Amino acid sequence: MDLFGDHPEPTHDPGPVKAKQPEEGTEEDRGEKRKRDVSSEETEVEDKKQEEKKVSDLVKLTGFVSARRGEREEMQDAHVLLPDLISSITNLPSQVSRLAYFTVFDGHGGARASQFAAENLHQTLLSKFPKGDVENLEKLVRKCLLDTFRQTDEDFLKKASSQ
Repeated sequence: MDLFGDHPEPTHDPGPVKAKQPEEGTEEDRGEKRKRDVSSEETEVEDKKQEEKKVSDLVKLTGFVSARRGEREEMQDAHVLLPDLISSITNLPSQVSRLAYFTVFDGHGGARASQFAAENLHQTLLSKFPKGDVENLEKLVRKCLLDTFRQTDEDFLKKASSQ
């Protein structure tokens, strides 16, 4: 049984093309490397800038979605991809440099709960996310996540019971 037979084939991107390295020759062919007089402080600053550049270049989040309806008549799952959530929130703690939101909600026999969560969970998360410079950021983020799920559950149950 092929679960993914109706999905398109993935593309194979070879990634960035590396420049061809020059063939090694004799020392006379290569010439002498240029040298600069640089104080140790300038070297440290340059090394720090290079290190920061490397770190920021490594962290790139990309999300992809593929959905396939199962045996039920309608698609009951929902998903949300927000790779740059930082633009949606103000006064972030200084320790937070990137913020992304990738979720999949399983319908479990009905689309209403998964659709409600897809439309509301990230809004509640943004409203409860720690603001300004705080201590114990990790603890506050954990509390924020728990409160967000609890609040979304309560809001959905209120809406469901009123209908």
